[in-house]
Amino acid sequence: MSHRIELYKSLGAPGSLAYAALRTMLELGKNSAESAVAHAAALGIQGFHVLGDPILQVPISLDAQLVPIRWEANIEIAAHRHPRLYPHFSGTLSITPTGTDHSELWLIGDYVPPLGVVGDIVDRTLFRDVAEGSLNDFVARLATHIEAQVQKTQHEHERAIRAMHNG
Repeated sequence: MSHRIELYKSLGAPGSLAYAALRTMLELGKNSAESAVAHAAALGIQGFHVLGDPILQVPISLDAQLVPIRWEANIEIAAHRHPRLYPHFSGTLSITPTGTDHSELWLIGDYVPPLGVVGDIVDRTLFRDVAEGSLNDFVARLATHIEAQVQKTQHEHERAIRAMHNG
């Protein structure tokens, strides 16, 4: 049985710049290697922190495909090794403008606990909120990377403008 997840993180960046940063990060990951593990690593996200940091970190595979004309990417997240033993997430990452200088990063989708009915029972009792907490951590770390990329881009643009005026 799948479980619906809707998470967001406020970004201190305009939607267009935040989406450009997300797009750049996803494209860099795809170009760095063809593996989904390298893609996750390129985003600075080698795994989910489960049950707190650093008690258990599950290496993940991440596959993301940008959706043309929308500030959105389809995303699949699964454990890289032994994926049947861990939840699988399928959904979308999107950037929503919330003003001229801010936006929100949304992760919306479904996760399926491992091991069928038994896994669903364990997920609802012993590991209640663990998957959502791991995904929330993922969104927070991704938001930090997006904001850093936006700042880097803005500084490069400012430097280029100053160079044009001085030269």
